[in-house]
Amino acid sequence: MDDAAKDKEYELRVQDAEKEGMEKGKHENKQAVAASMVEEDFDIETIVRLTGLDTETVHRIKENQE
Repeated sequence: MDDAAKDKEYELRVQDAEKEGMEKGKHENKQAVAASMVEEDFDIETIVRLTGLDTETVHRIKENQE
């Protein structure tokens, strides 16, 4: 593999890592919002609808706060 190909491969790996990091951050933010909503006594269905998290995740967040 020549230097240009190596540089391109490196650049693509960095972009993938950045994208993965952004997605993880978005998911963590959704979980934080859901936790706040649980504290404010929003119902599970509303939290799921507004955050896009699945029901199981919201139930787990709620259980962790009890």
